[in-house]
Amino acid sequence: MNDLSSADSFGDNCDLYDHNAHWCGGYDTPTFDSAVQCCVCQVEEEYVDYTLYEPEECVNDLSTADDWGDDCEDYEIYPGWCGNYDSATFNSVEQCCVCQGLESYDPAPDMGAADFPAGEYWELGYIDAGNGNDWHYVELTNPSGDGGSFQWHNAAGVSWGLTAIQDDAGAIQGFEVHEDCPYFESGHHQADLIRGEDGSIETILGPWGEPYTYMGGFEYEVALPEDDWYDWNECDWYYVDEWYYSWEDEECVNDLSSADSYGDDCDLYDHNAHWCGGYDTPDFNSAEQCCVCQVEEAYVDVEAFEDPVCVNDLSTADDWGDDCEDYEVYPGWCGNYDSATFDSVAQCCVCQGLEAYEEVVEECVNDLSTAVSYGDNCDLYDVYPHWCGGYDTADFNSALQCCVCQY
Repeated sequence: MNDLSSADSFGDNCDLYDHNAHWCGGYDTPTFDSAVQCCVCQVEEEYVDYTLYEPEECVNDLSTADDWGDDCEDYEIYPGWCGNYDSATFNSVEQCCVCQGLESYDPAPDMGAADFPAGEYWELGYIDAGNGNDWHYVELTNPSGDGGSFQWHNAAGVSWGLTAIQDDAGAIQGFEVHEDCPYFESGHHQADLIRGEDGSIETILGPWGEPYTYMGGFEYEVALPEDDWYDWNECDWYYVDEWYYSWEDEECVNDLSSADSYGDDCDLYDHNAHWCGGYDTPDFNSAEQCCVCQVEEAYVDVEAFEDPVCVNDLSTADDWGDDCEDYEVYPGWCGNYDSATFDSVAQCCVCQGLEAYEEVVEECVNDLSTAVSYGDNCDLYDVYPHWCGGYDTADFNSALQCCVCQY
């Protein structure tokens, strides 16, 4: 018998869990333990009428709605509302199929789903610029099926935990990042979901705020060597659904006859593929003019996937005094604040989808084992660098022993 003495974090007790067994373990509190209190969560010990889960035809009763005007069709989008907004004239469990756990509720929606973000995410800014690596191909999974505990797993084999952040309606708006993330100590504590106007998921923000585009609910198939799923860069072709894409396709040439609403043409889109479709005008169509926006047609040089060495050009800065090191922190500035003396795409690695190469210079340490005939060693030469080479002896060579004399 269900223990109804307490309820979960949404106020739902075990009677409602009878119709929503997938909630088990997902919304427990210090005073509510679904595995202990709810029979449906104890399948190994309690009798469960499995005919309840056999598919049956269910028709939503749309004759009434809750006090906010939301009927069962809205509850299909936000099943977390079930049982929380009932009134004298509206009973969600009785009227709405989704609140009964029936077949009309799809726990794994298709691409663009409003509430279930599990699926494939790709960092197209790097990938479409030809600089993608295994860290830019991500699967977001919900292994337990509880709708709250997720895993970020990239093709490099690195993964970390995420906990869903839900709004008052139960829709997932982002994730708390677990401490097993290698970027946690660098400040990556939350990953936000970005949605379109219709509520569908568009992107998730990565460790540095970079957008990973939602590619679908694991319907995006990649043809890779059978013995190594992650050795992605070694393959020479892949397919998505029913169209095929070959590295040997005809080379695409950007149409530079016009530019977008900010004056940026397709050459700049090569480094900012996430702009595609966002700034079109009557005279500019990114999908037709820019190769990077036509992934099924654009030629990609496989060799470009090898990470090149890139060094920021810090010789000039924008009109606000920000140079490429500042652009590393705010990559969204790329292309927006260029001037006659500063070209962010040409000068800044981050605007080319690359990682800046920093040469490691070994720290120089003064050799104090000997000194000049006056007893002065290299520490004093730091104060008087003009002494360099002037007082060397058979036992003391300032150019070799004193750091200040080597520059």
